[in-house]
Amino acid sequence: KTDFSVPSNLYLIGSMNTADRSIEALDTALRRRFAFKELQPQPELLAGAFKPNHLPVELDKVLRKINERVEFLLDRDHAIGHSYFLSVRANSFEQELRNLNRVFRDNLIPLLEEYFNGDLSRVYMVLGPDWIETPLHVVEARNLLFLNDNEPIDFVERTVYRRIAGQEQPAEAFIRLYE
Repeated sequence: KTDFSVPSNLYLIGSMNTADRSIEALDTALRRRFAFKELQPQPELLAGAFKPNHLPVELDKVLRKINERVEFLLDRDHAIGHSYFLSVRANSFEQELRNLNRVFRDNLIPLLEEYFNGDLSRVYMVLGPDWIETPLHVVEARNLLFLNDNEPIDFVERTVYRRIAGQEQPAEAFIRLYE
């Protein structure tokens, strides 16, 4: 039963992604009790203080273009943040290119796969053919699945998309994202 107070110069700052709606009741409770300030990605930071020293890729344009596509396919609450790209800058062209490939391979592609519930055709729409491949032919259901000749099926053929694995992309692949 002792009084307790918090100093007036103490701020509690929490963050949450608006795309995460799985705990909506908690989200609503927090919104009733705290002030919210929206923080959108700041691609301009990638053209300034965090611009790569050696890589000819304009990371701010890469991020803007990816986010335009994500917003079109989903909404602006799913925008990719600039922080993914802050670790690209390095002491050599080769290291910067490795870092950028790592960001795509280990962060962006898995995040986009999650956003689109594993639908790689949507990831393809955002990143294009340098990261997601489509076979030269569509897979015909009757040639792939065990079906009776007279068994009705809902689809006849389907385009199959796959991640391009194990290959580092050249700088030109990143430039193609915004050109």
